[in-house]
Amino acid sequence: MKKRRGQQKRNQQEMELRNFVLIPCDHEIARCYGKLVAVRYRMEYPISLNESWIAACEVRYGIPLVTHNAGGFAGISVLEIISETI
Repeated sequence: MKKRRGQQKRNQQEMELRNFVLIPCDHEIARCYGKLVAVRYRMEYPISLNESWIAACEVRYGIPLVTHNAGGFAGISVLEIISETI
C-alpha cells in the first residue's frame, strides 16, 4: 500500500512539473552569473546565490523576471523586473 502511494505521489509531481520550463545551465548563463555577482559586489550590495542564478537565467534568455522581491534584484539594469512592489 505504501509503495503505491509513493508511486502515485511521484506521478502527480511529474505531471505538475510538466507545467514548468526547465532552463539548462550553459556557459552564457555562467558568464551572466559572474557579471551580476561582480556588479552587485562593486555596489557593496551582495546578491544571494539563488537570486543571482535566477537573474542570470532571465538575462541570458532576455525574459522578464516576475517577483515580489524586486529589491533583491536592485541595480541589475539589464534585468526587466515585473513586480507589484515597484
